[in-house]
Amino acid sequence: MRDFVVFIGAGASVPFGIPTMTEMVKKFEDQLTNHKLVSLQPWVVMYRSLYQDIKSRLKYYRNYDIEALITALQDIIDFERIETRVLGNPSVHHFLADGNDVPKRVESVRLFSEKNREEARALLKQVQGFVAESCNIIEKPFEIYTEFFHHVFLKQTGLTSFRDFANSSSPSTKKFNFIVFTTNYDCVLEAYCYAKRFDYDCGESTQQKLEIGKENTQLYSFDREACMIHKLHGSINWYRDEDGRMCYGTQPVRVGETTSLGRRVDKELLIYPAYEKYTFREPFYEMFHHLKECLLRCKACYVVGYSFRDEDILGLFHDSMELNRDLRICLIDLNADTIKKKFDNFSARVQTIAMPFSMKAARQLA
Repeated sequence: MRDFVVFIGAGASVPFGIPTMTEMVKKFEDQLTNHKLVSLQPWVVMYRSLYQDIKSRLKYYRNYDIEALITALQDIIDFERIETRVLGNPSVHHFLADGNDVPKRVESVRLFSEKNREEARALLKQVQGFVAESCNIIEKPFEIYTEFFHHVFLKQTGLTSFRDFANSSSPSTKKFNFIVFTTNYDCVLEAYCYAKRFDYDCGESTQQKLEIGKENTQLYSFDREACMIHKLHGSINWYRDEDGRMCYGTQPVRVGETTSLGRRVDKELLIYPAYEKYTFREPFYEMFHHLKECLLRCKACYVVGYSFRDEDILGLFHDSMELNRDLRICLIDLNADTIKKKFDNFSARVQTIAMPFSMKAARQLA
């Protein structure tokens, strides 16, 4: 295993024309107010009021983005689950209750959910389709990744030849060991490896079978000469079929569609982590365990375009830095200096490059 790992967030996909989670919800809202689109797609008018209602209710939420919208829609659909998990929390009653306000409010929200459940289910389908379309690669500035990895290898191992190796026109598959974790749904990393002929593995096995558990020993190898990509929140082309099998396709999938194998898509394998605990959810939890194992073994983690909004992942990093006193973190993000404040107890071991992911930012590693 190399002495470092790379952690990729939404900001790393922006140069490829893929919007961030916050930009996605703005673009989706633009669809709802596009007069030309309204005339072509009647669903826009039908669901606009529900969308506006959700947005107004979340106006004080810490960061209203596409994940927050999807979470709200999922909880309208499955209100009984949220009633038990959140509204049954004693702290909710402690901080928000005044007399019988909470029981009355719960009943009000229950009626709202029952009234809007089918509409929320239909709107959710539109939003999820929009997310899949938004994750399509528009630009292909792959040299940003080549420059980034070149300087990471140079800094960590003294290797001077990665750039030449990546850009060589070798007809055969190139073998090189580096481990990457990402919370992105898109396929930018896979596209980069494909374009540069790197051998890579993200759990997509033969016959469209998805194997992302520890039974796939190759995916969790520390020494394999390949780019090991761990997609912590899933991928736009991953799904579970009607027989319960985990599969992948060559294109984004939607629930209810029939695949090229003649099987119905039963569930998208994506996590929208607006607030709930998810690091122990099947089938992703083993990748989170592997992330911590890597952080405990390495000396550096390069974090690109990630804000650490997810408390589960932030806590995982905190634990790793507490246990591994050699671990240092480099944050590359326009708001890197602000993000660093989330590591106050370890600030001496956190370095920042406060600029968007770009060729210039990659060269700052030198």
